This record gives sequence, C-alpha cells and structure tokens, in this order.
Amino acid sequence: NGPAGLEQEFYSFDYGDAHFVILNSNNNTSAAAKQWLQQDLESTNKKWKFAIFHHPAYPAAFDYKGIDKSICENWVPILEQNGVDMVFVGHQHVYMRTYPIFQGEVQDDSYGIVYVMGNAGSKTYAGGGGFPYIACEKTGSNYQVIELDGDVLTLTSREANGELIDTY
Repeated sequence: NGPAGLEQEFYSFDYGDAHFVILNSNNNTSAAAKQWLQQDLESTNKKWKFAIFHHPAYPAAFDYKGIDKSICENWVPILEQNGVDMVFVGHQHVYMRTYPIFQGEVQDDSYGIVYVMGNAGSKTYAGGGGFPYIACEKTGSNYQVIELDGDVLTLTSREANGELIDTY
C-alpha cells in the first residue's frame, strides 16, 4: 500500500490499536515516499504510531555517512507532525534507547519520539557515541517487547538469553 512503484519499500499496517509504517531508509529523499508517509500517518485513527526503518536518525556511535542527517531532514519532521510515538531502527548492531526527542532536543515532560535500536544476531558493534540523547545502551544480541494497555506503552528490552536490559 506504499507509493506507486515503491510498494515493497514503503508500506503500513495496523495491529490492534497500533499503526506501523515500514520505510526504506536508503531511499529517504524520495518525494513520493515523503508525500505517502504524510498522507498515511494523517489518515490513521490508531492511538499508537510506530515507524520502522534500518538506519538511525539518532545514532549510537558516529557513522560519518550522513544518512542520519538526511533522515532527520526528510522524515523526522513528518513523524513528529503526526505524533509518532516510537521509531525502531538497526544498522549499528547495539541496543540503544533515546530519551524522547522533539525537534532535535531531548524532552522531559512533553511530546517526543523515542528511538529504539535493536540487534538480533551475533554481529555486534561497540556503542560509545556518548550522545546526550541516549537513555540506555548495551552491546550484544537483544530483543524488544512492546505492550500496549490503553494509554500505557511499555517497552521491555532483553538480552538474547532473556536477561533484562531496559524497561521504559
């Protein structure tokens, strides 16, 4: 259901009271995809909104590829304007959760998107970017579980062996 010609790179679906958009971060400058993303998020009436893509807008470690800045320029304003709650990314092979971020700034008591980076597998990198937006970081294989109960979202992150990393 994505934009014409990009249906396998961009699509969305609903699950319960949640709306998910799947985006190809290698193609983050596509005007058609940005227009579709805006319309897709505007049209959902689901309480919770999530975005999933590969490259992080807010990395755990310096990447030097510039794709994070491009995502922040092209997608983050659309995600923020439409009240996305959480973004799931990969690429850097660590677990990282940010504090809520809005317009590039960490938020204490107001709206912001929480960015979660996971790593399922044996390939791991060291984090260590020391960015002020990082709330929690851990190397190693991990997984996340999201529970939605009315107005409460709970994220639980665990190591592959089940050991607790983080709860938000």
